[in-house]
This record gives sequence, structure tokens and C-alpha cells, in this order.
Amino acid sequence: MALVWFLFQGLELIKASPTIQDSAS
Repeated sequence: MALVWFLFQGLELIKASPTIQDSAS
């Protein structure tokens, strides 16, 4: 299930990058 892995990677990226979270808000 590559999709789940991809989602996890994205979550880790968002957690590591507060700037991305700010942009998404």
C-alpha cells in the first residue's frame, strides 16, 4: 500500500515544516 506510505511521508513533512502548515491554514 504505497498510498498509505505516501500519506505518512506527507504528514511527517508537515510536522517537520511549520511553514507548510502555516501556508495550508
